[in-house]
Amino acid sequence: MDGPLRMIVFGVGSIGQHLLHQFHADVVGKVTLVDGDRVESHNVGRQPLCVADDTGSPKVRIVGAWCRRAWPELSLDTLDGFAGPENIAYMLEGHDLAVDCTDDLHARLMIDQACADVGVPLLSGAVHGAQGQVVLLDRATAGAGLSDLFPGRASAEQDGCDMHDVPDALLRSVAAVMWERIRALRAGIDPRAGWVELIDHPSRQHVLFAPPPAKVPTT
Repeated sequence: MDGPLRMIVFGVGSIGQHLLHQFHADVVGKVTLVDGDRVESHNVGRQPLCVADDTGSPKVRIVGAWCRRAWPELSLDTLDGFAGPENIAYMLEGHDLAVDCTDDLHARLMIDQACADVGVPLLSGAVHGAQGQVVLLDRATAGAGLSDLFPGRASAEQDGCDMHDVPDALLRSVAAVMWERIRALRAGIDPRAGWVELIDHPSRQHVLFAPPPAKVPTT
C-alpha cells in the first residue's frame, strides 16, 4: 500500500490497548477507534492504558487521549459506540484496513462479513484461555472468511471471553503478531492472508495453519 495506512480498530480493551503500544506513525497515519464500553474497575491493571481514576469513563476517550499524547501527528478519530449491521459500512469508509480486537464471536463474524461486502481487508486477533489466534482476511487474495476458517455455530461461551484468565504475556504476543501483519501489509510484503497463526502460551509455540482451498462455484 502507498503511504501510511488508514486503519479502523474495533475494540480498545485488552488486545486493542496492547496493539496500540506497538504503533508507529510512519506505518499508520490515520486511526479510528470504535468501542462503546466504559472503563470498569476490573479493567484496571489488566488493560494497560486504564487507571483507577478512569472508571466509568468511555474507553475510547481514555485510549484516544493516550494516543494523542503519544503521537500528536497521528490523525485520530474516536467513536463511542458499537458497530452493528446498521452502521458498520459507514464506519469502514475511508479506511484501508479494519482491525478486530473484540471479544465476541458474533460481533467478529458480523465485522468480517461487512469487510468482505465493502472490500476492506480485516486483521482479526482473539484469545481464549491460554491460546491466541491471529488471521488477516482479504477476500481479494485468499477468499476465506472467519466462517470458513471456523465453521459451525457460535456457542454461548464464545459470546465473550473472560480476560481475567488470559495471561498478559499472551495478550502481548497476540498484539505483536498483529503488528507484524500490519507492517508487512504496509511494506508490500506477503501478510499471509488467510493463514491462521495459533499462539500457545504454555508451550510458547506459534503454529501456522494454511487457509482452506478456494471454493469452486457450482453451475
